[in-house]
Amino acid sequence: MKTRSKWLAALLALAAAFALLLGLIPARIAGSAQGVSEETDDELLTSNLIKDGSFEDVTADDTGAWDVDTTSEAAGERGTFEVVEGAENVHSGEKAVRLAGAGNDSGYPEISQQMTVLPNTTYYVTLRVKNNNTAMSSANLFFGFASPEREEEVIYGEQHRWADNSVDKDHIYAEGEGWSEHNGFSLISARIRTGNETSVRFYIRLQKMNATIDDVSVTYAQDIVSTGSENLLKNPGFEDSTNANPLADWITIGEVTNGFSAGIDDVRTTSAYTPGSNMQDKQIEGCNTLYLVAQSGAEGTMTVGQPITVEPDTNYAFYVNLSKWGEAKASGAGVQAARIGILAADMETVLARCAVDGSDISLARYMLASVVANSGENTTVYPFIEAETIGFGTYGAGLYIDECYFFETALDLPEGKENLLSNGDLAKNSDGWWEVGGSSQLGWEAGGEDGKAYATQGNIWLSQWSPLDGIVQSVSLKKDQMYKITAYMRPYWAAESKSAAYDGLYSPLSVLVIEGDDETVQTALFADDSTQGLNVVARQNVRVERDDAYMPVTLIFTAPADGEYSVFVGFEGGSDPVLGFQGGVQIGGVSMYETSMEELSLIDESGDYSDVLINTSTDVTVSGTSVTIGKEMSVADFTNAVYAASGYTMSVVDADGNAVTSGNMANGYRVVVKDGGGSTVKEYTVTVSGAQGGGETTTPGGEGDGEDTAPASDGWTWQWAALLVPIAVVIIGAIVAVAIVRKKREK
Repeated sequence: MKTRSKWLAALLALAAAFALLLGLIPARIAGSAQGVSEETDDELLTSNLIKDGSFEDVTADDTGAWDVDTTSEAAGERGTFEVVEGAENVHSGEKAVRLAGAGNDSGYPEISQQMTVLPNTTYYVTLRVKNNNTAMSSANLFFGFASPEREEEVIYGEQHRWADNSVDKDHIYAEGEGWSEHNGFSLISARIRTGNETSVRFYIRLQKMNATIDDVSVTYAQDIVSTGSENLLKNPGFEDSTNANPLADWITIGEVTNGFSAGIDDVRTTSAYTPGSNMQDKQIEGCNTLYLVAQSGAEGTMTVGQPITVEPDTNYAFYVNLSKWGEAKASGAGVQAARIGILAADMETVLARCAVDGSDISLARYMLASVVANSGENTTVYPFIEAETIGFGTYGAGLYIDECYFFETALDLPEGKENLLSNGDLAKNSDGWWEVGGSSQLGWEAGGEDGKAYATQGNIWLSQWSPLDGIVQSVSLKKDQMYKITAYMRPYWAAESKSAAYDGLYSPLSVLVIEGDDETVQTALFADDSTQGLNVVARQNVRVERDDAYMPVTLIFTAPADGEYSVFVGFEGGSDPVLGFQGGVQIGGVSMYETSMEELSLIDESGDYSDVLINTSTDVTVSGTSVTIGKEMSVADFTNAVYAASGYTMSVVDADGNAVTSGNMANGYRVVVKDGGGSTVKEYTVTVSGAQGGGETTTPGGEGDGEDTAPASDGWTWQWAALLVPIAVVIIGAIVAVAIVRKKREK
């Protein structure tokens, strides 16, 4: 017993020291990256995060779920807001709202809503806008996510539209000559990512503009690139391009018509741009977008592409975001068509190709076009984009191209997850699925210009002849378990419905879960109680707006009880009351797996803050934790060219940490970036080529020899330093424990 007591005392001392060690380890080191924000809860999302997006409950005296700011200094102090009614003033329902920024005021009146979002997640934002201005040269429309309070706000992501690009003139019927042809609602849309934010303010604001707004939606958006795949394109968003080299990593294919050229539209060159903000204008993401333009009088084509190494006999998808400038003229001038496709290694054989009519390409938003092809025997293929244009006017007519994706197609099944649906990839034709509503057709062709497959060679073609046409499969679910379902769906239209009167398919595409087996599901669907009893966490109800691509449509939910349920994939709603049959959808595969809020709500704790600095100078290179300046540069010139992104602050300090605001940049200086709370998130070591000292660098807080530079702090140094204290406690505890044992033995 005495021997046990001796060692017990020693172990207790060690245990106490180790417990103290664990208690002192900073939480962000002890915890994994699987962290969940404190703001995250089970009521995180709904089908549409926007409450009353159609403004049906808004009155002049009570704006309901919406906050309106027309009187603050930021709003210009005399903006106006009103509720409007009548068929000529609304896009749908009975009401819409009209927001105006008066005259040439510099203010930005806005409507907004607070919402909780998943961090590091993409959301699809849509709204209908009717521009009531007659002069549209300098007016601006903005929408996006920002910090909860407008005063000293931080903008997380913002889209900008010039007023003359807020109206799709090609798609608005003219009731007469002149301005009336613009007097209609256009769809404005964007995909905006939240970063690490979980509490945001969604806003719509305008300047020098009078606009009617209706049907606002913010929904969860599954990433376009398939789970487990990667975008194989180099420079896919043209962020590495410059006007001197707009086709960086891309090449021209075939002959280029005389009068055609490529260029880069950089949002930072526009007067609407605020330095440091995460703003897009004619961009989907980032600062740049590519354009292919035909100067006035030029008529023909220009094609660009890129060689990609692929695996043989594998399905690949090529997705391209398209917009344009210059609406079609009575003479027929303007963008005639855009064609995208995939060429074989010989650069002549077409593996897949699709064409988009010029009138279907929007002035106000980007549409997504795609093709899917099997690589066959090829190990190299060439995805390509062709613009066919007739130029006119001062600036010609051009096709905008941004955010392209080329990836191996697959279902949404993270590593280690099992697909709970039988034949979800449709490799076995339609086995395991049955149809409700109208009639489905089965196809499994992947090659050629009419390739229709996605994950495998199989897909289901579904035409909409009646309400709630779709495919169904029964599945057993567990109470309170969270599930995620993702269906890949691609629309097609009947010829007679491709007109300016319709933006896309009449009925939204949806994934639903209905309680009951195959015998009861159809009754439940037509009784309109398809989600009754389910706890819907996130639901992406996709209204197809002339996009031509397989899009992931997602439902995340928990079941109220153990039992049999049915998964429905198809059209939610009726067919077109005027045209009847309007088109259909191709379903490329469906996945369903168990998940959790912890998996969905990841906070990025990698420490890689790649977007905290914005560099606008060709003489400066920012890479990793280094800033290299190619010539002698003053501190003032440097801070004008390089600055912190929205939500961060930047300072230049010397080796001792003292702020530097004058003189020239020098070796050994550091660029320090801090977040809104004042915490350092990243430091960069400065090297000036040709500066005194031969490019040697100095370690922070000391002298260096230019050979072994200490890495700049990334905001975690204090945490590792804090470990010295508990480590010392462990050592001391061990020494004390050994001393206790020895003393007992001596006795």
